[in-house]
Amino acid sequence: MSIAAIKDPDLLPYGVFVAERASVIYDRKYRPIVRVPGQWPDCDSASATVVDPTEWITHDRQEWFYNDGTVPRRNKATRERLQGIVDKMPVLASEIERRDRAAERADKAENNDRLKCFRTAQLSPKSQAKLKEWSDKREARRLKRLDRFFDLDDAGYAQWIAAGRPYSDTKKVERWTERRFTEHLKAKPMTVLPFPAPPKPAAPRYLFETVSDLRKLPTAKWLVGGWIPEQGVGLIYGEYASGKSFIGFDLLLHLAYGLQEWHGVKLPGVPCDVLLIAREGATGFRGRVDAFKEHHGITDDTDRIVFMRSPVNFGDVAQFEELKAAIVTSGRRFAAVMVDTVGRALPGEDFYDAKSITRFMEHLQQLGEIGGGVAIGVHHVNKSGETFGSVYFGANSDFMFQVTREGGSNEPLTRGKIHCTKMKDGEDGWKKRVDYQKAASSLVVASVTDSGDMMGKATKLSDDDKLALQALGEALKAKGQLRPEMPGRSVTLSEWLDQCFKIGGVDPTAAKPNRDLHRRQVKLLANKLILVQDHLVRIINHATTDDIAISKAAPGGPLPPIPQRT
Repeated sequence: MSIAAIKDPDLLPYGVFVAERASVIYDRKYRPIVRVPGQWPDCDSASATVVDPTEWITHDRQEWFYNDGTVPRRNKATRERLQGIVDKMPVLASEIERRDRAAERADKAENNDRLKCFRTAQLSPKSQAKLKEWSDKREARRLKRLDRFFDLDDAGYAQWIAAGRPYSDTKKVERWTERRFTEHLKAKPMTVLPFPAPPKPAAPRYLFETVSDLRKLPTAKWLVGGWIPEQGVGLIYGEYASGKSFIGFDLLLHLAYGLQEWHGVKLPGVPCDVLLIAREGATGFRGRVDAFKEHHGITDDTDRIVFMRSPVNFGDVAQFEELKAAIVTSGRRFAAVMVDTVGRALPGEDFYDAKSITRFMEHLQQLGEIGGGVAIGVHHVNKSGETFGSVYFGANSDFMFQVTREGGSNEPLTRGKIHCTKMKDGEDGWKKRVDYQKAASSLVVASVTDSGDMMGKATKLSDDDKLALQALGEALKAKGQLRPEMPGRSVTLSEWLDQCFKIGGVDPTAAKPNRDLHRRQVKLLANKLILVQDHLVRIINHATTDDIAISKAAPGGPLPPIPQRT
């Protein structure tokens, strides 16, 4: 067969689908022609078989014999290549010829129908109606004549299919073709050409939003209530051996084990995947895990916390992209990603270069965004107690916590402070006391509380402060309970606030009543009149000692008098 004799060039081979055990040659419209055993081009040409043009082909790769610039009708080299392929496969040549003849007959029929429609349009409406009536009767006679081949010649129909649907008797071929098409529609839906799905339109790079658009966005949620948002980027920073890594690691383990609270602060309450990129103190993390488990009465290890201890340079774009790809490949959605420390993640970088620090903070945030979580960096301070390096550490952070310790670095770490120096979506400036405790072979964070020991010298109480103290006494009288978390009777901070609303210690119409209560609390702590631990508060009975609880009379009984400041 000469490919020049083919009237429809779209029927010539255009490429090949290659699978593990066979290859399928297809035409310009991606319709399969023949299947050849083996992977192209090392195929057994003599064993080629015809393939249904509507069959869906599953393949590993595909190759093309030519492109739009070298089509057969204009390129001699392409014609010679296709001729060589056709000459090696007689089955391919015969199938192309058969399809060419069928296409020619279809074109003639289409032209005749088009001419008939044109001539019909020239007739009068009455003549058109008569012509349609005559055509319908003729079609009914034809279908009645062909019906006998539908059921009476099943064996012949099966033989015709097995032989590759050759042309023989006109009436039988026409009816058999209609029958095969009907069966094919019932067996499976029409297949789609094997083109890849079109890519989704990319989101606009620059998004312009109105106020109404902003109101439709979801409100900010907290991963650690009032401390760390579910999404964002921030820093925990402090001096060497100040306890910043202990605090960050303790927080990650609380999230990984799904604990309900972190020292009185609400957590999601379900186990979360967390990632620690640990380039500092990695060999001691096993001991810290054991200490945490012993302190909290946990026996099983968790696979929710993942350590990445390989060296990585966040300043190297190529290395950072590899790290992102590795996190995506892991299949985990990390609720929190912590980098300990920033100095080990930026080797050789100038920490006072605004461009380098801005790029690092952007990379750090991208790690959190992979899993829709938050990213936290652990960093050191300079001689003045601020973050070491550029001010852009703070400018690009959503939250920042400064950690300090009591005593020198040569003394055991038993107590420290954590100071919220920045909170983008909440109140900042507050401080908490951190107590550490020995467990197993390491230290654990025993508690994070408010304490008068860290609130400075005693100050003069205002009328609002006195009312708040009076409200606390009334709340203890009405709702005070004995709890294992604190010696003596105590109430919750929310119960104290409700009583303040009633007698005027805090204005219930204020924009931030919790902040106003916190201010009262700070002064009362500084004067050592109250004791606060986590979410519980009580009055200190100075008649005995600071650590003795108030009278354990039943709720509603008399309370000791409020001590006067001396």
